[in-house]
Amino acid sequence: NDAYQRVMNASSLQDVVDASAHFAGYPNASSYYHHTNPINEMQYISTPVYVINSIDDPCCSIDNLYDTSLNVDHCGKSYVE
Repeated sequence: NDAYQRVMNASSLQDVVDASAHFAGYPNASSYYHHTNPINEMQYISTPVYVINSIDDPCCSIDNLYDTSLNVDHCGKSYVE
């Protein structure tokens, strides 16, 4: 299997995560990241939440916290505001 070989030949954790998207039922890494990124659900948060995230997290970029929230109740602030 091609996906198996990509995982086995991966030289970094990021390469393993990218190559293993197929095993999680996704056609590619891009689709996997889009559907599993918790930032997609943050717009629904209405109470303060303490977020712990590693700077080198291969699945969720810390930079997402600086995006503008899509929740109108957040008044155009980023998730860290």
